[in-house]
Amino acid sequence: MTSVCTNRRRIISTRSICVVLACLTELAVASKLTDLESKALPSVRDNSTKILVIKPNSSISTNKNGPSSIIELRGGLTSPQYLTKEIRNINPHKKAMQYFPIVQKASKTWGIDVSLILAVIHVESYFDPRARSSAPAYGLMQVMKDGAVAEISQRYYSQSTFTTEQLYSPSININIGTAYLSVLKLYYLKDIRSSLSREWLAIAAYNCGPSNLLKYFKRTNSVEKFSHMVNKMTEDALFDYLTTEFPISETRSYVKKVINHKSTYRNLH
Repeated sequence: MTSVCTNRRRIISTRSICVVLACLTELAVASKLTDLESKALPSVRDNSTKILVIKPNSSISTNKNGPSSIIELRGGLTSPQYLTKEIRNINPHKKAMQYFPIVQKASKTWGIDVSLILAVIHVESYFDPRARSSAPAYGLMQVMKDGAVAEISQRYYSQSTFTTEQLYSPSININIGTAYLSVLKLYYLKDIRSSLSREWLAIAAYNCGPSNLLKYFKRTNSVEKFSHMVNKMTEDALFDYLTTEFPISETRSYVKKVINHKSTYRNLH
């Protein structure tokens, strides 16, 4: 009888220790997330030291109706299932409202319009914080560890490493995605005179990456030539090129979707 009681006490003691350890782990993770979310970020203009490297030219498909031979930044050759399936009886505005305070904060921090952030989230994940593509890209704004995450970590987080679970955090994910949009607009595309053209190009670059944008934009790999060519184009001509002629089919569709959804979210704020 004494032996049985002793064993029961050991089992209960072991379970108690496991519960305590689990609670401590959860508290540590929560503390780390809070620290990352509350960390003060410097102005994007104060730390723009990274040099854009254009990859060597390679063959690309010019078939506008078929799949592109280019592997895009997040989507690859096919869109993830959660972006292609038909979703019924769900009001996207209701989904957007639950993240609205976070989006507003990111908008104020990085100078990106609220409606643009919401449009990108809509197209990237349809407001699913646990979304994951085959790229792989993570969370609401589908950020990639070797893309936007690496860029923003290098500029603003002293090259800190973000875990996958951290990237699923809406606050962290939206902050990184919005910061990346800001870097695209204010650094990579800073020489584009038209603010509207700059925004459209930032949307395209968010999908295919700034290197691919320059590389496949009318076959130029020079930042100076790229900016000069864009500045000579009217806004209508640039929109037509990005949505009908740009070699990456996924990016052509992506730009149209984000621009269309942006207009639907303007009345939310």
